[in-house]
Amino acid sequence: HPEFNLSTSRYTDFGTPTRFIREYVFDDINKQITPGLGDVVALRMRVTNSYDGSLALKIVLDAQRLACKNGMIIPKSLININAKHRQGLTIDLDPDQFSSSLDKFAQETTRWKQWAHSPMLEDRVKTLVLKHFREPSKRTVAYIDKRYDMYKQHMGQTMWSYFNALTDWSTHSTKGPVQNPLSALEKEVQVQKVITSKDFLEMAA
Repeated sequence: HPEFNLSTSRYTDFGTPTRFIREYVFDDINKQITPGLGDVVALRMRVTNSYDGSLALKIVLDAQRLACKNGMIIPKSLININAKHRQGLTIDLDPDQFSSSLDKFAQETTRWKQWAHSPMLEDRVKTLVLKHFREPSKRTVAYIDKRYDMYKQHMGQTMWSYFNALTDWSTHSTKGPVQNPLSALEKEVQVQKVITSKDFLEMAA
């Protein structure tokens, strides 16, 4: 699509050559979208697939914070396509879908700008994770708490700082040297539960 200027791409496998995630970032069209001071958020497409049919084809259009490469989780993905591998599998991508996704993306960044100016209640930093995550470990709670303190130093005591702490966990936290891509996708589901919860959204100014 002519409006989507590819800036960068990245390939990640699952430790096997038959499964992979390919990620594309389209930051040329989004350099004006700055939820907070010094922040730039870009449109991102992720394609998960397999050569042997062991993993369904999944295409998701969402966003990424360029400063730290955090995946900016959106409650409802701009585009979300799932297709199991069957004989004669075809995917029809309507160009109009991509055009309309730009408008939806702009609407979502309006919400992020609001979070950048909305105070985060300190007593909810841990309670939101304990309430909405699926059996969070002490390590998970401590990681998010520590990252929130770090983002707070740069971006203030805001919902935006907390959101970045959550997406930092889903994007970067790992027990081993490299995070399993499937594990990252599962973490994003848990973050979605927090950012769509009443007790999170009611803090927005």
